[in-house]
Amino acid sequence: MSLRLRMLSLHVPRELLSVELERVRTMTVSALDSIIEEHCPGVDIPGQHRGTRDLDGRRVEMAAMHRERVDLLVKCLGVERAVELGRERLFDVGIRLGEEARTRLGVGDSLDDILRAARILYQVLGIEFTFEPGEGGGTMYVHRCALSRCYSELTCRVMSATDEGVLRGLAPSLEMEFIRTIPGGAKRCEAKVLIDAGR
Repeated sequence: MSLRLRMLSLHVPRELLSVELERVRTMTVSALDSIIEEHCPGVDIPGQHRGTRDLDGRRVEMAAMHRERVDLLVKCLGVERAVELGRERLFDVGIRLGEEARTRLGVGDSLDDILRAARILYQVLGIEFTFEPGEGGGTMYVHRCALSRCYSELTCRVMSATDEGVLRGLAPSLEMEFIRTIPGGAKRCEAKVLIDAGR
């Protein structure tokens, strides 16, 4: 485990949380905007900057931007196509975020390193989770999600591809799939994590 990963797993400075939140916002919102521009010509895309300085407020604003854009895609393309295109593009964004974090944090191949890194990244989003190891991987339970206040079930289906990509970027041998979500009516999100040693 790198010293940087060890230190940040104990405390993430507010300034770093702010910088990383802006990185996530820019990459995810831009990805959704690019789909709208490609597949929904002539549709007015809402602005990105709304000026809130508080971290929680910025998380909520970002979540609202996600929902607005997913709603636009659904209106333009229908549910099935919007979800397909959105998840595909955001999974790629997640992989990039995960790979960048792996390099910056000095994440090793151990499950402990990967979970520490995931906790740091989720702290940026105001998300708290626990992990229960199991046969072939384990289960991640999200108990608190600052984004869930603004997400519809459909928005969460699209945006959760980012999380799944992040985990793949942190560790190519891991695969994650959400099976229950708070916006979908569950008390906590639940995601199955599988380890493919051959990947």
